[in-house]
Amino acid sequence: MPIEAQGTLDFGDLLRATRRMYRNHRVSMAFMTGIGMLSLLLGVIDLIEERTSPGAPFLVAGILLSTRYWTNSYWFAWRQWNKNPNLRQPIQISMDENGCTFHTGNKHSEVRWSAFLKWEEERDLLLLYTNPVIAQIVPKRFFGAASQAARQLISRQIKLG
Repeated sequence: MPIEAQGTLDFGDLLRATRRMYRNHRVSMAFMTGIGMLSLLLGVIDLIEERTSPGAPFLVAGILLSTRYWTNSYWFAWRQWNKNPNLRQPIQISMDENGCTFHTGNKHSEVRWSAFLKWEEERDLLLLYTNPVIAQIVPKRFFGAASQAARQLISRQIKLG
């Protein structure tokens, strides 16, 4: 018996999914944040000790580098939301032992479970990856009372990423 779901994504769904996908690049984010914090520290030291070298460029670089994760993920999600009207269309999802069917006003796709590389779970989202960095966003609220059954089906069919 298929598990049926339907709903419409909101910007918050897209933003949470984007931030989750960005988190998959932890090493580069940690490196950039570390460089950003070091730049901030150097800028503060230069300003406190009133050295001849200006501390402002270090402060600006530090702020930009250490906030990169939040600003990039928000900008990317906002850009996708505004440029892709398909994201705002109602979607119908059907899941069974063979795979998932996704249907919107403009698109119909059937994806076998073997095509999914991994899945991830957030508090209120399921992310189904057919690509290492791009996921199909499925809010749990779309399933209503069947969200636990959908989660169990997905966990049997796809390895947790």
